[in-house]
Amino acid sequence: MKKFHYDAERYKLVICFLKILSILYWLALLSTADSYYIPYLIVGSCGIISVYINMDEKENFIKKEENFVVLAFSCLLSLMVASANYGIFTDNNVPENINIYFFGLYQKSLFILLFIGGFFAFKNLFIYLANRLRNYYWHKKVRLGYGWKVTSIYCISMFITSAANIFIMYNCYYPGNLTSDSVYVIKQALYGPYSNQHPYYYTKIIEFFLVNGKQWFHNINAAVAFFSIFQIIFMAACISYVIVTLYQMEVSWKLVLGCLIWYIIMPFHIMYSFSMWKDVMFGGFVAVYIVAVFRIWKKIGKYNYVNWFMMMIGGSGTCLFRSNGWFAFFLSFLCFIFLFGEDANKKKMILYLGGILGLTLILKYPVLYTLDVRQPDIVEKLSVPIQQIARIIRDCDDVREEHKVLLRKIVDVDQISEAYKPYISDPIKDLIREGDKQYLEDHKAVYLKLYLEMSLSHLDKSVEAWIDLTKGYWNGGYSRWKWLDCVEGKEELGLERTIHMKNLKGVLDGYFWMYDSNSFLKIFLCIGFHTWIIMLLAVLSILRKDKESFFMTIPLISIIFTLLITTPVYAEFRYIYAVFCCIPFIIVATFFKGNLGITT
Repeated sequence: MKKFHYDAERYKLVICFLKILSILYWLALLSTADSYYIPYLIVGSCGIISVYINMDEKENFIKKEENFVVLAFSCLLSLMVASANYGIFTDNNVPENINIYFFGLYQKSLFILLFIGGFFAFKNLFIYLANRLRNYYWHKKVRLGYGWKVTSIYCISMFITSAANIFIMYNCYYPGNLTSDSVYVIKQALYGPYSNQHPYYYTKIIEFFLVNGKQWFHNINAAVAFFSIFQIIFMAACISYVIVTLYQMEVSWKLVLGCLIWYIIMPFHIMYSFSMWKDVMFGGFVAVYIVAVFRIWKKIGKYNYVNWFMMMIGGSGTCLFRSNGWFAFFLSFLCFIFLFGEDANKKKMILYLGGILGLTLILKYPVLYTLDVRQPDIVEKLSVPIQQIARIIRDCDDVREEHKVLLRKIVDVDQISEAYKPYISDPIKDLIREGDKQYLEDHKAVYLKLYLEMSLSHLDKSVEAWIDLTKGYWNGGYSRWKWLDCVEGKEELGLERTIHMKNLKGVLDGYFWMYDSNSFLKIFLCIGFHTWIIMLLAVLSILRKDKESFFMTIPLISIIFTLLITTPVYAEFRYIYAVFCCIPFIIVATFFKGNLGITT
């Protein structure tokens, strides 16, 4: 019996050693990755620690029915990391004097080792966190300060956030940040005609402030600043809605203040608050929608009808302020029906969510058609398919002649190889627009068949093209974030930057620069790493059997999913800004328990 116990302990030690070794090799392989290394290092280090702790069977009590969830998400995340770094195991340059079959076997072994190492890292991390957080909830902190009125907390939070950003905008970045997209929207707002490529309803809000601003201030820059101030206040109102909800949940003041400080000091929250981009207000609407749904479920607030109203405002903005917002909302609606379709207490919410979908669908199509607002052209919607076809044209010599003949009807095929950029689809889209995009519009079925035939016959290149165009949203982090500091449109509209406090701007530019240059601070900008956090929260919610908390992650996962089939850029921070607006609240809400029915 003694010998058996000794052998069992030795076996556990050997297995533990092999797991740690595989994670270390995973980290070594990823040292050549083109993405930030810090996310891998964090997961790998925590995975190694978790392997050691999970070795104790008393600590490792994942149930059989829960094990499938852990295994599935561990495989998924490990496959995501391995796929994003396919260059490690798909090198086609066989070294001289090396047998080609041996080289192929070597590359396959690299993929297997990469997958296994990531699997053990994520799996043991999931098990460790599940064991410690399965039954964890925030404790109520009834202490000095919780007697404050809700309206006071809301107003203080809103004043601090908006005042700080207005001060920064006016003194350092007046009249706000404007890119070529911003100039395009301003021209529509002032001169028309309207296009829904940038959401019409967002354009109309800009138009209101520009027209009235020019009338009152007689200056285009002051009119733009007028809109910038509105957007700053709007985002401060959305953030304060998050903060006041945390206050009403009676979590620790440290959490409430920590979240508020995070919203105030993060560079993307500062610079985006006065950047003329649809994505900014979209992020605020998504946050309001998620928080309002949570407040309804947990009965937070004295007047529940206010929560329903805010849910409708947030949901409608989610559907109308980004082209993929409606589809993301629709996906989350389907998930809601699947999770709560038989719950009598949730039937009212199903009706409300369905009503939001129906109303916004009418506003997006019949209403805009009546107003003669143009929808985006067909090329704008096909970023991923055209990238895949371009990759096949560039890399493959066996493309069928009939496929080339069809492609030549809409684009100059000879220019595709030179124009193709793996990380952005705009060059290929522009090439098609120079050709005959109307022929593509008129023969959609023909080109759908062509796309399927080419993709299936060159599946490896099709997958590689998709990975290169989307990996920034689901893997680690990439060098895509740059704090926005530009005002375009000087010659066309007379827009220009005015700096009132140059020394302060120098300090702020240095502060923002740190997030680009400091390896630790970069983690706050890693899109894929925050996607991993959302997936981790989803796993924990499933293991805790908390369907409400699980659903809180669904709208964000839906937004990410829609980007995987529509994104024109491999890692555009503003496209995923909604995640950064919501993630502090979702982390806290995941571990909240109870229907408070607060009456303050």
